[in-house]
Amino acid sequence: MNVFKAIVLVIVMIFISSCNQERSRSSAYTNKNNNGLTSLGSTNYSSGVNDVSRNPAGNGDTGTPRADDTASLPAEVAHCKFVLDTKGPLEIATSVLGELTICKSKTDDRIIYVQFAKEQTTRLLMIPTYNSGTKSFYVGSPVYNINESTLTAYKIYKYELQKNRKGFESYPITSVMLMKDQSNFYPYPYNSYKYNSDAYLVCNNWLYQTKDPVYCNAFKSVGQYVYKVF
Repeated sequence: MNVFKAIVLVIVMIFISSCNQERSRSSAYTNKNNNGLTSLGSTNYSSGVNDVSRNPAGNGDTGTPRADDTASLPAEVAHCKFVLDTKGPLEIATSVLGELTICKSKTDDRIIYVQFAKEQTTRLLMIPTYNSGTKSFYVGSPVYNINESTLTAYKIYKYELQKNRKGFESYPITSVMLMKDQSNFYPYPYNSYKYNSDAYLVCNNWLYQTKDPVYCNAFKSVGQYVYKVF
């Protein structure tokens, strides 16, 4: 490792360590409010009460929705491949989170909707990223499901992301990284247990500063993430 790379690594590690005081796994990302998750209701997104998969019309009917109930979804998510009868397959099959659909609002690139085919009992986080086709980097802080320890199967959740990485605010959100808020062992050059979000941060910053993919290759080899390009 040359001197320049060694200095970059020390700076990244100090940056992360300085932000680890009683942290909520936001690590070195700048974030004033990382609870940007609500369940999708028919009229009041912030209430977190209505479950569109069981009551898409918001009319008190909790019976199994019909296929035409998708007409009651907001226009910004009408294009999303949600399943409202809790039976059909979702958009992506993953080994980390099972089947899920991740969909971006048509009107605001900071708004992301997610539906899971199985209950999620580990806290999750979503990181907004930009993908140009040849490179990818994060543009804002992670968002966690702080107020909901369990995410219900087939319920539709709305993530409100932030573009608050200094110097990257003008980039659109064209992809997202979704992962569990837990630690895993990451091989060389990490050679240690790290929270998934911290491992991604080291990988991303190292690659951006040095163009060396060694950390990102190790991050990818563990595979504890779902990456969605819109």
